[in-house]
Amino acid sequence: MSSYENKQIGSISVDDESTYPNKLGITVSVDSHEMCTIRFENSMSVRIPAGDLFSLRDLLYDASREMMMQISSNEGFDRVEDDNTNKHSER
Repeated sequence: MSSYENKQIGSISVDDESTYPNKLGITVSVDSHEMCTIRFENSMSVRIPAGDLFSLRDLLYDASREMMMQISSNEGFDRVEDDNTNKHSER
C-alpha cells in the first residue's frame, strides 16, 4: 500500500464582500486518495472526489462564460480596470 500524499496546486487571493477591504485566500490541493481540497483561508474547506471536482470545474467555466457575455454586452455592469492586469471585473 502506498503512503498518503498531498500536493498543493496553488493559491490565489480574491475580492470578497465578507472580507473587504482584505482579500480572501483560496488554496487548492489534491491528494493520493483522488480527493481535492479547496480551502478558504481558515474559515472553511471543502474536500471533494474527482467526479465532483470535474462537475465544479464545468459549473465555474459556465459561470465565467456567462459573466463574460454580460460584461461584453455591458448589461448592468460597470467595467473597472484591474490595477494588476488589463482584465475587467464587475463592480
